[in-house]
Amino acid sequence: MHYDEYKKVKDVMIPLDEYPHVQLNVNIYDALLEIQEKAAKGFRHLLIFDKTHLIAVVSAREILRDMAPGVFRAACPPTVEGYCPQEDPSLAVLWEDSFARECKKNIMKPLEGIITPGPFATVDSEAPITKALFMMLRDVKNALPVTTNHAIIGVVRLPNILDLILEKCE
Repeated sequence: MHYDEYKKVKDVMIPLDEYPHVQLNVNIYDALLEIQEKAAKGFRHLLIFDKTHLIAVVSAREILRDMAPGVFRAACPPTVEGYCPQEDPSLAVLWEDSFARECKKNIMKPLEGIITPGPFATVDSEAPITKALFMMLRDVKNALPVTTNHAIIGVVRLPNILDLILEKCE
């Protein structure tokens, strides 16, 4: 198949208005609600903007972990044989009360208090889907923000690309 016959990222991306996204000043509760409302469509990540600039891409898991740092990031005391009780899921019932307290304390705080802006890859809307696929495989990502003239206009996800790959391989 000739290179020009491949579709472009813009042909398979999900437009920004359909993908979970919030502003940095939104509270943790509303951010989690945005993810939950769109989870039925298979969306698992949230784009976080500071006005028009994308500053983070996070999952509900990351927000929950960062919302209760005293529970999930407690330092593990040195032990004989390297055992760490904080890392044992069978003991999760022991931190249930701690998590509930931290959740109630932090749920209405703005995301900006827990989100660390980080570098992330984006792909241009005019790029061939093979470029987006390469970036996802290289960076171990299932989704990439899509840009046009440096502005985020949507997201391309691995399942969208996989549909096209399966068509081409038949």
